[in-house]
Amino acid sequence: DTLVIAQSAAMIKVARGEAKDAVEQLKTLVPTYSEIHGPQSSPTLALKNNLARAHYVNGQLDEALDLASVVYETRLQSKGERSLATIIAGSNFAAYLMETSRQSEAIPILERLIEPARVHLGPDHLQTLIVTNRLGTCYLRLNDLNRAVPLIEESLQRSEATYGPTHHRTHGAANSLAKAYLNQGQYEKAVGQFSRVHANSIETRGADHPDTLTLANNLAAAHRLNKDYAAAISQFQTTLTAQRQKPGVRHRQTLRTMLNLVAALQDASRTREAAQVCQEAADVSESHLGLSNPQTQTALSLLGLCYLELDLHREALAPLKKCLDARQESMPEHWLYFHSMSVLGEAYLGLKDHETAEPLLTEALAGLESRRARI
Repeated sequence: DTLVIAQSAAMIKVARGEAKDAVEQLKTLVPTYSEIHGPQSSPTLALKNNLARAHYVNGQLDEALDLASVVYETRLQSKGERSLATIIAGSNFAAYLMETSRQSEAIPILERLIEPARVHLGPDHLQTLIVTNRLGTCYLRLNDLNRAVPLIEESLQRSEATYGPTHHRTHGAANSLAKAYLNQGQYEKAVGQFSRVHANSIETRGADHPDTLTLANNLAAAHRLNKDYAAAISQFQTTLTAQRQKPGVRHRQTLRTMLNLVAALQDASRTREAAQVCQEAADVSESHLGLSNPQTQTALSLLGLCYLELDLHREALAPLKKCLDARQESMPEHWLYFHSMSVLGEAYLGLKDHETAEPLLTEALAGLESRRARI
């Protein structure tokens, strides 16, 4: 009973966004659970699933993925794919893969689970709807709208009918449908859908709830694509203010909001403000996530571009050099690496340092043309 209470207390912290303490608390429980129940027992696997969730909320995606993978494979071997526990474990693992943009790896897992979920749990079961919506979202992110939209619409219709319009899973499906509208270029329709979901989330979960803030970010992004930059900037700023308090300025979601705000400010020709926000994002991301992290590299690249737009070519050199060096290490054949090389060459060109600029621009062009020939 003491162990169960300790685990429940840790998960309450996760729900409050206090995941760092929860991770340490849950870690200490794993050896005890393994000794009492066995390392592959249901109670131990449930604990590891909660620990994976805590890692995720704490921004530790690699740790979350490793644990979720172990839990899913163990459930699959011991209980089979028809088990509710297996379906939950596989769906969670797929969700973490999706968070790291590994949709192509998540799709086979979800496709394997969807029919057992429909047949053995029922088409209206909450876990069936979660798997259906996540599979549709994966296809959506790969821009396969023919497969994405029917799955998302099915999830939304069944969720509304079974759980009501204010249920958090209904919000999730409605959010996914709004994203499908974005991909189809129906921006006004997307704004309307996001607005409804966001308003429902504020009413049911509160304005500062992490899911509400995610919806607020999506609404702001829709405003931006609809070229309503004032509304986009206002919404991003409101969201960022809340995220600075919780989950904190170092969290990936907060940094993502900063970069979204930078893009909206650039669209509105408020480049100097964009550079200030971007400088903070780059500094925090580099110190907390490191130069190898794609989000850090994006922040450095955007900061350099802001400086170029302000004709501050010398100030642009430092972030652009860091970005180029990091991408050379992590993605030497990716188009972003050659793009970074090109932008750095442009900065040197602005300083009339043609001797340094020319080889950079020449190599960048050759690299991009080589990639285009291989596509």
